[in-house]
Amino acid sequence: MCEHYYGISFRVTHPSKDLSTVGPKLGIKPFRLWKVGDPRSTPKGDKLEGLYANSYICIRLQLEDLAIPYQINNFLVKFNNQTKYWNDLASSGGKFMLVIY
Repeated sequence: MCEHYYGISFRVTHPSKDLSTVGPKLGIKPFRLWKVGDPRSTPKGDKLEGLYANSYICIRLQLEDLAIPYQINNFLVKFNNQTKYWNDLASSGGKFMLVIY
């Protein structure tokens, strides 16, 4: 198995919408997901004080033995197949971030 020193994640925030449909739209299981108003918690599930102010989803792209540009391109092909969905999310306050770390 190839050991990777980088990762790619796609993150979406929205002030009010449930983002649980994002993962199925892309065919990728979420790494982190919550809705506005849910109790806050750590990634391990420990409870924190307060409620989440926004809905959020983080999806980690599957790392393969492809160069980063190819992985991003493969993701963007999936993303572009759902243009109306993403436009609706963005026009209602959603924000998207593609992170390479």
